Amino acid sequence: MTYKTAWYILHRIRKAMKCCEERYLLNGIVELDDTYLGAPTHGKKRGRGTEKVKMIVALSKNAAGNPEYVKMSDVPNLKGITVGRFARDNIRAGSKIESDNARSYKKPLAQKYFHVFETYDPTSGQLNWMHKVISNFKAMIMGTNHGNEKIHTALYAAEYLLQIQPS
Repeated sequence: MTYKTAWYILHRIRKAMKCCEERYLLNGIVELDDTYLGAPTHGKKRGRGTEKVKMIVALSKNAAGNPEYVKMSDVPNLKGITVGRFARDNIRAGSKIESDNARSYKKPLAQKYFHVFETYDPTSGQLNWMHKVISNFKAMIMGTNHGNEKIHTALYAAEYLLQIQPS
């Protein structure tokens, strides 16, 4: 099998994984956060407004606070309308959403969800599971794929989610 054929088959498998992820909605207690993918930038904007790939990640937790399912999506920006669209497509209305106090989360999430937000404090354990999921995803991209191309981010995310989701 040639490299080109293997690459083609792998991407078809990743697309199938992505279709599987789109079939369910998160519910109950859901953590929500954003992240950026890409190499470190020197002398450029960091955080919101960066040129890196932007992603929104949501993680549902059970009553004991342990993670159950994860959804992630690359997005063009982190504006309120984009966050609202992600929530509508991935989180069941009426769920409790926990997040940091980013301005773009407040208005769209207050409409259909019970939204709890706090100023992020690394020592509080807030969004602890979320940050582990994001960290492991970034490690997978750097370790397995040796970097990230914007056009493949959604497929890499689908592959990662299939690996960590319970069957």
